[in-house]
Amino acid sequence: PCWMDDLAICLSGSTADELVHRIGIMTSTLMDTCLGHAMTPNTAVGKTEVMLTLRGPRSRYWQQQFHGPNSSNLFTAIGEHQCFSVRVTGRYKHLGGVVHHTGILKFEAKQRIAAAHQTFTRHRRVLFCNKHIDQRTRGQLFDSLVMSGLNYGSETWVLPDKQSKAAVHAGLIRLYRRLLNVAHDQHLSDDEILTRSMTPSPTEVLRRARLRYLGTLYHGADSMDWGIINQDTAWLRLVEDDCGWLWTQLQHSSGLQDPRCHFGAWEYILRYHPRYWKRLVNRATDR
Repeated sequence: PCWMDDLAICLSGSTADELVHRIGIMTSTLMDTCLGHAMTPNTAVGKTEVMLTLRGPRSRYWQQQFHGPNSSNLFTAIGEHQCFSVRVTGRYKHLGGVVHHTGILKFEAKQRIAAAHQTFTRHRRVLFCNKHIDQRTRGQLFDSLVMSGLNYGSETWVLPDKQSKAAVHAGLIRLYRRLLNVAHDQHLSDDEILTRSMTPSPTEVLRRARLRYLGTLYHGADSMDWGIINQDTAWLRLVEDDCGWLWTQLQHSSGLQDPRCHFGAWEYILRYHPRYWKRLVNRATDR
């Protein structure tokens, strides 16, 4: 994947030793190529780093080499004319998103929620706690200013453990509670907060993001790498469940049939009527 001057090189190996060997070749080739074009590679923290996800035999040995108490946390590669040292990290922030070497999204979700709270605090007095602005308008401002930042990248989240799901749920409920501007000691159930703030539940927020992203994928279907997407079975199961939920929400107000049996009609809308698809998703979420 490449975006502007940001490059992410993905490598795999059948063993831990093979993976480390391939990373050495890739690192030296990349650095030598940069020098060959009169560019000095920036190996500072957060600029050029190596992230390892090691499995199988000898993985513990390499973990000790790169992350152990006596490790320098540096990956050394031999180039054509010199040696290069690149920092080995377990967590990397790329284009505003946090990538963790384990693949879990708990850290990414926590950062998004924290950023949403910061945005809310910035506009709290002027917009969100302004009694001269009605609740519905405040909700719309909240959705465009706060939720847009929180939702960035959430369409691809897969939260397999209860702890991550609970953290996202609690973080969003706290945001909604702040939107209502209620006293800290006033007890309100989650349902009461959702009803009074006129906001979708945390589960529906994630469903809406995935369903909108599904429309984006189909809109660019001809240039999409469906092979990689089809390998993400955990995410596909979530999307399948989202489509079933969408049909349940709309079955009394739409002619669409159960997507598990009649997905062809759904695909037609996804591919050729993206605006109508977005209206269907919004209608289901606003119910």
